Amino acid sequence: MDPSPVFKLLDNHVVIARVFRPFESNLGSNIVPHMQDFMLLGSQNLVDFRDQIICLNDEVMVTDDSNPRNLSTGRPIKDLLNASMFFIGNTFYSDFRDYTNIDYGDLIEKWAKDNPEKNLGPFEKKKMEYTTIADLEIRLGYPYVFVHLGSCEHLITFVDARLMVPDDLQNVDEYPLAVETDTNLLMYCGVCDVHDTSYYVDDEQLPSKPMNLCEQCLKTFYKKNDLLPPSTDDVFYKRLPPKKPFEVNVLEDMEDQE
Repeated sequence: MDPSPVFKLLDNHVVIARVFRPFESNLGSNIVPHMQDFMLLGSQNLVDFRDQIICLNDEVMVTDDSNPRNLSTGRPIKDLLNASMFFIGNTFYSDFRDYTNIDYGDLIEKWAKDNPEKNLGPFEKKKMEYTTIADLEIRLGYPYVFVHLGSCEHLITFVDARLMVPDDLQNVDEYPLAVETDTNLLMYCGVCDVHDTSYYVDDEQLPSKPMNLCEQCLKTFYKKNDLLPPSTDDVFYKRLPPKKPFEVNVLEDMEDQE
C-alpha cells in the first residue's frame, strides 16, 4: 500500500522534506538515520533545496600533489564534482547550472535499457533549476533519491505539506529553512523514524538487534505483541536523556530583522 496518494503541490504550500544520511543499496535492510529536515516553499526551485543539503562527503579533500597527505594545496571534492540529481516520481531532475555537469539520468537510463529484465522506465528528464517544488507530484512518506559526487546516494522523503500559517516564519527569503540538522549523529526511532531515540534495546524479541526505539514505539511493540519489556538484567536496555525540541521563535526572528 502506498504511504499516501499522489497529490499536486501549490506555490503557497509549506513542505517538510527529510534528508537521510548516505547509504549503499547493497547493504540490505540496515537502518539509515536521517540528518536534516527542511521547510520548503512550493514556489522555490529544486536547486534551492539542493544547495542547502549538507553532506560530509562534500568536504573530502582532493589534491594533485604526489603526497596525498599534503592537503595544503587540496580542494573539497564538491568544488570539482558539481553534478547532482533528484529522482522523484520516475523523473530525473538534474542540476545543469554548470554546463560541464554529468547527466546522471542519461547514465541510469542507459543502464535500464541494457538490463531489460529489470523492467525499469520509461523515465522523464527535467532540469532542476527550472523546476519548482510545486511542479512535483509527491507521496508523503514515499522514498525518493538524491545523488551527488557520482555515487553518494541519500534517501529523501516529504513528511508533511500544508498551507502557510501565521506561526510560520513569514520572510520567504529565509527559506529553505533548516528546522533540524543532525550534527551529533543523532539516531531516530528504528520503527517510525519520526521521534528521537529514547531507548537503545538489545532484545531477541525485536525484529533486529540492537534497535533504537522511541517511547511510543517501545510501549506499542510490547503491548501489541503481549510481550514483557526487557529488564536491565537480561538485555542492554538504556534510557537515553530527553532532547530539547527545535523551536522557531517568529517574534525573535522579526526583531532581528528590524
